[in-house]
Amino acid sequence: MGLPVRADGEEGSAAEKVRRFADSLLPLLPEGTFIAYQDEYRSTVQATEHLRAAGKRTKSHRPLIDQAAAVVILQDYLDGQAAPLPEGLADGME
Repeated sequence: MGLPVRADGEEGSAAEKVRRFADSLLPLLPEGTFIAYQDEYRSTVQATEHLRAAGKRTKSHRPLIDQAAAVVILQDYLDGQAAPLPEGLADGME
């Protein structure tokens, strides 16, 4: 779940609301389910940059930006979960 962390790395009232929302979801989910949090700082900025680079107009397309920001948040989470490459492969040498 995207967690709105402030630029200084601290959690503010928006992050508290997200955590309360997640806590309210837990009883509705199968037992053993966990909710992972992912820092969403600058995800909207990154999404807007990606869309513009792809030739999309973003001026009045907030739903499109929000969708793209969700993709950025998910990709950041997945990248953080990926196992590191074995030594030698990380720099392209086998």
